[in-house]
Order: sequence, then structure tokens, then C-alpha cells
Amino acid sequence: MKTNIKFKIQQILNKIEYHDKKYHGEDNPEISDYEYDRLCSDYDKLIEKNFELNFLKRDKVGYLPSNQFKKYSHLKPMLSLNNGFSFRDAYLKISEDIKNGNYIPKKDFNHTLKGSIGNLCLKEIEIKMKKALN
Repeated sequence: MKTNIKFKIQQILNKIEYHDKKYHGEDNPEISDYEYDRLCSDYDKLIEKNFELNFLKRDKVGYLPSNQFKKYSHLKPMLSLNNGFSFRDAYLKISEDIKNGNYIPKKDFNHTLKGSIGNLCLKEIEIKMKKALN
């Protein structure tokens, strides 16, 4: 039984490392921030319940950054965005609500973009979002 759990933990860890590289190293994410957070949460819960398997807690964030990004000094420290949504995830949620007939657009909509490259949107998505809100 513990062999299966150990294998599952290692699989999840491999997926986390793969997606860290795709997101931070290659600027080419394949999963949403929400899906990534679920992987990390699953890993954390499994290693906590199975501490005797000697898996390490995740103590690093990300991956070596791509050389294509210019360094930038922030005026204020960048704080955790644990309570935020990526633009992509918010767009998917709104799209689902529109499809199900549950979306009521607010005219006083404000959007603040904070965080990482994953929060940037493509021009096509931005155009569709503006169209949906008008």
C-alpha cells in the first residue's frame, strides 16, 4: 500500500517540477494556476499524511527564470497573491457563467493586474472580455 502512495507522491512531484519549468522557465504554461495549486495541495496533503516516506516539503517557488525577461526592481515588495485569480481563470469562470446563463455583467467592473507572466492576457481574450462586459 505504501509503495502505491510513494509512487503517487513522486508522480505529483514530477508534475509540479515539469509545470514549474513550463511556466517559469519557458513562459509556456500548459495548465491553469488553479490546476497547479491543486497539484501542490495534493502533494502537501500526501506528504503530511505519509511523513515516514521522507518526502521533502516544497520550499522553493518556481524555476530558473527565462533569459528573455528583463529584470525589474519593484518600488514595493511583491506580496503573495493567494487570494487572487489569474486573468485566465477569471475569464474561464465568466465564460462558463455566460454559457450557463448565470452571468450578469457589472458596469462598475474594475480589473487590477498584479503578479506574474501567467496573469497577462492575449489581445484576443481582452477583446472578447470587453465585448462580454459591454
